[in-house]
Parts: sequence; C-alpha cells; structure tokens
Amino acid sequence: MSAHDGVVTQTVAPELELVIAAARFALAPASAARIQPLAAAVIDWPAALSTAEAHRVVPFVARNLVAHAGGAVPADVQRAFARSVHAVAVRGLRATAELARLMRAFGDAGVTALPYKGPALAVAAYGDPGCRASADLDFVVRPSEYAAARRALLAAGYVSSKGLTLAQERVIYSAYGHAPFIRVGHRAAPFVELHWRFADPRFRWNPSVDDVLARAMPGVLGGVTMPICSTEDHLMLCLLHGTRHLWSELEWLVAVDALIRRHDPDLPLVLHRAADVGGCRAALVGLALGRDVLGTSLSEPIVTALRRDVLVSELVVTARRVLEGSAGPDADTNAFVRAFHLACLDERSDTARYLAASTLLPSPRELEVLRVPDSLTFLYYPLRLARLLTRTRSK
Repeated sequence: MSAHDGVVTQTVAPELELVIAAARFALAPASAARIQPLAAAVIDWPAALSTAEAHRVVPFVARNLVAHAGGAVPADVQRAFARSVHAVAVRGLRATAELARLMRAFGDAGVTALPYKGPALAVAAYGDPGCRASADLDFVVRPSEYAAARRALLAAGYVSSKGLTLAQERVIYSAYGHAPFIRVGHRAAPFVELHWRFADPRFRWNPSVDDVLARAMPGVLGGVTMPICSTEDHLMLCLLHGTRHLWSELEWLVAVDALIRRHDPDLPLVLHRAADVGGCRAALVGLALGRDVLGTSLSEPIVTALRRDVLVSELVVTARRVLEGSAGPDADTNAFVRAFHLACLDERSDTARYLAASTLLPSPRELEVLRVPDSLTFLYYPLRLARLLTRTRSK
C-alpha cells in the first residue's frame, strides 16, 4: 500500500506506474525526472507496451521514454514502441480521411454534422490526428436531421450494424442516443456512431446540439472545413464522457490535460456549462482526477468548488482505482457502475431520471429475444420490462 495526497491506495505495478508517468502531451521538469528511475524498475517491457496500448497513450509514452529514459529502454523495446506509434498514426490518418469523406456527404445532404471525439479531439488536444487511434467515428446531428444524416451514411456505403430500419433504431437505441453503422466491404474502415444527443437519456448531461454548434469554430480536417467544438465545450464533453465511463482509459485524462495546457480555457465557464446540464459534479471528478494523476493545473475557483463538494474526493478515489485496475472484479458489474453514476448526479431528480431510463428504455439486448417490423416496435417497451422481471425472478 502507498499514500497519495493523504489517501491510502493499492501499490501500482511498475509498468503501469511508468505508463502513467510518461503519458503526457507535455511534461513538467519534475515529471520528466521521474521517468528514468521508473523505466529502470520495469521488468516486463511487453506488459508496459500492452498497458500503454490498452490506455491508448503509446505516442506520448514512446516519445517521453526516448526523451527522458532512452538509456533504460532496450533497443528492441524502443522498436516495438515505434511500430505501435506507427500503427496509431496510420489508423488516425485513415480515420481522418474517412471523417472528411463523410463530412462532405453530410454537407451534400444539407445536414450540419459535428465531429465528436476521434480525430477532431486529437487535433484540438494534440494538434495531430495521428496521435489518437480512432476505432470509430462519432458524429452528432440535430434530432430533426438524424433521418437525413442516416440516408447520407447509407449512400456513402454504410449499413446499420444490426440490420435495423430507422424506426427500429429509434426505439432499440433510445437508451444510447446514437446508433452504430459499419462500412460494407471495408474491414479497415472505422465504424460510425451517429448521435442525436451527447449523452444517453439516463443522464441530463446533454447540452443542446444547436448551442454547441453555435459556439463551434470552423476547422480543417482532411482538407475539409467543418465545425469543431469550442475549447470549453470540448473540455466539458470530455469530462462528462470520461466520468460516464469511470475514467477507465488514461488517454481521456491526457486529452483533458492537453486541452487545458494548450488552450488555457475558462474553467469556471466549463463548470457553469456542465452545471446547466446537471454535470457539475461529473466535471469536477474529471478535473480532480486529472490533477491527482497527471498534475493538471486547476484555477482557484475550481479548487474552491472541489472543496465544497465533499463527494468528489470519494468518487476520485474510486475512479483512480478503476484506472489503475485495482477496483477488483466488482468494477465490471452493473451494480458498481450504477452506484458510481448515481453518486455523480447533481440533483435528486436526476436519480429518478437515471433509474427510470435504465428500467424502461429498450436496448439492443431486446433484439436477442425478438425482432419485430416497424409497425410493432412499440412492443419493445413491454418486452424490456418482461425481460427484466424474468431476470429478477431467476436470481
């Protein structure tokens, strides 16, 4: 066991400790000085590489190892990291090219689409789309334009990954706020998630698409001009997304840290916008975790807000355990995730919303029980309740 900021935590494996220390877009001198001794303590270099890959931080770790611990890293390990960095860059650039192609398709269809996460975040946070491997491409559109955006995707060679119709998607994916699509005949193409909201309906963490688009700035990706989230919106969305997923990937924190270091955003404004959608505590969790893990600099108003919310420190401890893999087998259970989510909500009414949506909204699991035509999609709602009731009785 070891102490961190007065909190007793489980000892981290040296490979993970090195990855966390080196996973920085920009390193402060004190952080850089830690990398050499940490690298010297590593025994299992393949585990270090696989850990960096799992957390999607290979480009940063590789660069900082060469710069600050080259002598402690075997030559064959440096070559393995270099190959992984190259693979990330290839995937990122391919994703950027496909993003540009689809943005042209949306534009031709008269749809205003907002690229979300993926290459757009890579450019905003790191200035380089090749720093972030994107397995999928996310686009957010106004709910009223979802059908037109879907038609544009189909015309561009994509199909519903579950073979669903528009009417079926709107019901089956109502609990997600987005539907997945795959490109036919292109195994290397990233799959696409087409969103009509930023967060699933369990959460109130859903800023208006119109508001985010109105604040967006024009940017160029793959030679195509497109709207890119303002820095404050990008940061808010990253914080809400990371907290929703319990900060299980280190790269999400690295992106938050990079956005703050590169752009010096108005953090009180970020918190204000998060509070407007019931995500103040969720945003604070991400900011506090970034400070504790990566040394992210926070302004005094944010530090004051952290002191006022006594639950944040407990949630940060839990999120750090998930990040470090020390939360135990319960971390993968629905009960663990649900308890974390509920503790992150700002208002009591948000709790009722979360529980109701978790219970009532159909999900792709209902497809495993029954497929119905468009005219009968309403049956998925009672089917959802029946399936949950059957599962409860069987326990």
